[in-house]
Order: sequence, then structure tokens, then C-alpha cells
Amino acid sequence: MDLLGLVILVLVAGSMLFLLTLVGRRSWIAYEARRRDAAVTALRPAAIELIEDVADPPALRGVDAEVFAELLGGYSLVVRGASRERIAAYFESTGAVDEQLALLRSRRAWRRATAAFTLGDMGSPRAVPALLGALDDKR
Repeated sequence: MDLLGLVILVLVAGSMLFLLTLVGRRSWIAYEARRRDAAVTALRPAAIELIEDVADPPALRGVDAEVFAELLGGYSLVVRGASRERIAAYFESTGAVDEQLALLRSRRAWRRATAAFTLGDMGSPRAVPALLGALDDKR
């Protein structure tokens, strides 16, 4: 086999490997999206029950805890009064407010900004002084 044939073989093999990697990545992303959608569907009733003070929040970990927090964060933007206070109390009880307050002191500006928005969605009165202090952040 001459040099040109070897180069072509290497290029074809590399292209096939790249294509297989892309297909595998796309399959993984689709799987994760389906799993997250299923978690949203399963956890939405529990989030609504928490907002309406019908039930205590479920004990969650991992992706389910993230999805539940995202649901509550979205609902916190549209509810007021006791419902919003229950959402804030949930985030206080899980330690999420403390995590975001720590991120509000991060060296990276994008982390500070994300933490500020997240704290706003959480609605915890304890975060107000730190958020007011973050308004002076030049970045």
C-alpha cells in the first residue's frame, strides 16, 4: 500500500470515529432530555402541592432535586404571599440559599450573576443584604 492509500485510510477512519462520536453524543443528549422531561412531569404535582401548602416537600437528590428547584424557581416568579414564603422556606431548609450566597462571592463574574438571579428566584429575605451589596459589582 502506498503512502496516499494509507493517508486516505487514516482520514476515513478518523471521519468514521468523529461521526460515531457525534451520534453517541446526540443520543446521550436526547436521553438526558427525556429523563429530565419525565422528572418535570413527575415532580410538578409535588411542587404545586408545596405551593398550595397541601403537602411537605419530597426528599429528593440529584437530578430530581435540581428539577424540583427549577420548578419552584419558576413558580416563585408568578406567586405572591404565603406561597412565595413556602418556596423561600423550602430553599432555606435545603441549604440552597447558603450555596448561592457562597457563589455570590465567587471570583468569576458569571457565577456571581447566576447566583444573584437564582437567589432572586428563591425569594429568601435573608439574601436581600447580600444582593444589595452585589449591586455595586462592576462586572
